Amino acid sequence: TTHRRRDGSVFDVEITSVPVNVDGRKMLFASSRDISERIRTAVALRESEEKFATIFRASPDIMAITERATGRFMAVNDAFVRIMGWQEAEVIGRTSLELGTWGAEDARAKLLAALGSNTRLTNFESQFRRHDGEIFPVVLSIEIGLVSRVDCLIMSARDVTAQKHTETELDRHRNHLEELLAERTVALREANARLTEARDAAEAASRAKSTFLANMSHELRTPLNAITGLSNLIRRDGLPPRQADRLEKIDAAGQHLLQVVNDILDLSKIEADRLVLEASPLSVDVLLEQVAALVGEDARSKGLVLEIRPSPVHETLIGDLTRLRQALLNYAGNAIKFTHQGRVCLGVRRMEEQADSVILRFEVEDTGIGIPAGVLAKLFSTFEQADASTTRKYGGTGLGLAITRRLAQMMGGDAGAESQPGVGSLFWFTVRLPKATLADIPASPIEGLTAEESLRREYAGRRILVAEDEPINREIAAELLEEAGLIVDLACDGEEAVEKIRHTVYDLVLMDMQMPRLDGLEATRQIRARADCRDLPIIAVTANAFAEDRERCLGAGMDDFMGKPFDPQTLFALILKWLSRA
Repeated sequence: TTHRRRDGSVFDVEITSVPVNVDGRKMLFASSRDISERIRTAVALRESEEKFATIFRASPDIMAITERATGRFMAVNDAFVRIMGWQEAEVIGRTSLELGTWGAEDARAKLLAALGSNTRLTNFESQFRRHDGEIFPVVLSIEIGLVSRVDCLIMSARDVTAQKHTETELDRHRNHLEELLAERTVALREANARLTEARDAAEAASRAKSTFLANMSHELRTPLNAITGLSNLIRRDGLPPRQADRLEKIDAAGQHLLQVVNDILDLSKIEADRLVLEASPLSVDVLLEQVAALVGEDARSKGLVLEIRPSPVHETLIGDLTRLRQALLNYAGNAIKFTHQGRVCLGVRRMEEQADSVILRFEVEDTGIGIPAGVLAKLFSTFEQADASTTRKYGGTGLGLAITRRLAQMMGGDAGAESQPGVGSLFWFTVRLPKATLADIPASPIEGLTAEESLRREYAGRRILVAEDEPINREIAAELLEEAGLIVDLACDGEEAVEKIRHTVYDLVLMDMQMPRLDGLEATRQIRARADCRDLPIIAVTANAFAEDRERCLGAGMDDFMGKPFDPQTLFALILKWLSRA
């Protein structure tokens, strides 16, 4: 029954009462025991058994309870009946050995051995036999416990037929993939071997091409240096008008041939990604004036007006002056070539500006023959011209515009053109140039004097060694330098140059790169090994025109680099630069 406490709470009690006789009086002796905890435990046990029974019955896995001592089935769930094929009544009271539910004769013995003294066993792989005799794989879990006060084995088994089938398929696919991988690995090795052969062949071809171009550059520029150098020397001596005219034509032909060589080599270097842009201070105003001066005579000879639009750019910028001048000269030369009357105008616009750089658009406008819209697009392709017949009528290789576009793109811009037949054309290219800082701007030369005049005034009597194996080039260099007031010694090769430096103090050395017996690179290394020659200015003067040639010269210890053929004023400026530093 229940009792109520003073505070009103109710609790379960168990009462025991006994009638007694005390002094002739009939009494009832009673005792009460609080059984609230026992009741709660019984309720929890009942609920747990109900929950277990629900899980046991509803589990999708095979479940069975057997007596531990006898192995007889006490209960099986619905999944057991469905999967194994026996009815519950056929199973209860019998053992697994009697029914033949094990897939192998010793399966039960192995299970009991694995269980041993443990109270639990998980993920034990075995096999079961269905009522129809089919054997299938299972994964077992066993737990020892009391059911209705009987020591029992509670078993759960999962049918893993699908899983085993999947694993088998995966193994088959894995093996197949391993076979494919082995085949592909062999194929890849063979392909890599072919690619390696192709790469080696391509590199060999590239080296052969580079060697050929370097040799061609050297072989062409060396006689060109003699042609232009001797022309300059003869012009300095003064000639009758008729002879001077012929000399100008010789010089023009040499310059034209040099331009063709330069264009071919430039294009080769650009395509091989080996053209290196210089970064030095430059003035846009000076650049426009230089280009105008170079093409001015051609314009005047055709009766054309050559104009320079006022430049909006007056600060010093950083860039490759030679390449900018080359691109602008390509445009200006073409404009004069294809314009028969009217004018040619050079100009520059400031397109965009940032704190440390500026984008400029250089333009050359003419009143020439113009170009049809249909052929404008291919003008900047290699070896292309508006009309193939123009090659015969006007000359040219068709490389200038292609090189101009490539140079503009290397400087962060592009190139293009606008034209109308019979009216004229406007060719443009854009570049991004950094702004110069005070540290970038070199000291100015003596105001009002050329480099040659500055040499004669400031450095007359300085001793220069010229190492050159080609006799004509030695003669040209000696005459030019002596006219500038310098003392010149000559060496026929690197070995003679090293020997002369052992016995004579020089202020500067002009060193050819390719010479017999000892080339200019090794000669420079030997000179630099002398403690008293580590600061001696050595300038490479060579017909080799590639960037790696320049790097090789600088790597050997040379201070600067100048290609052949050279302009006398460029040579004088370079010598002035290094003598002033020394």
